[in-house]
Amino acid sequence: MYGQPVPEGFIPLSIDIPPRAGLVVGTPVFPSPKPYQMEGLDDVLFIYEGGLSVAIPLTFAAAGDDITLAVQVRYQTCSDRGCFMPQTVELHLPVRAKCLA
Repeated sequence: MYGQPVPEGFIPLSIDIPPRAGLVVGTPVFPSPKPYQMEGLDDVLFIYEGGLSVAIPLTFAAAGDDITLAVQVRYQTCSDRGCFMPQTVELHLPVRAKCLA
């Protein structure tokens, strides 16, 4: 999967959580991608290989009932032989709102 920055025409990994009342979604924290030089391409690509963990800070206005967040993950994967079409996957993640104050 591609990380940032990417040359024009490539799709980096991105994660989006739509706005929701009482919830502030922070900026996703991605690990550092590693540089990769693909044969026949002048640009250096930044990629993720293997398992990947991304932290997304969530701040709830108040404690409440369990909710389910719709999380959209967009990515494109490639190998030395070629690239797959960009994909968007929607995940539904259960979360318990807990106020720390």
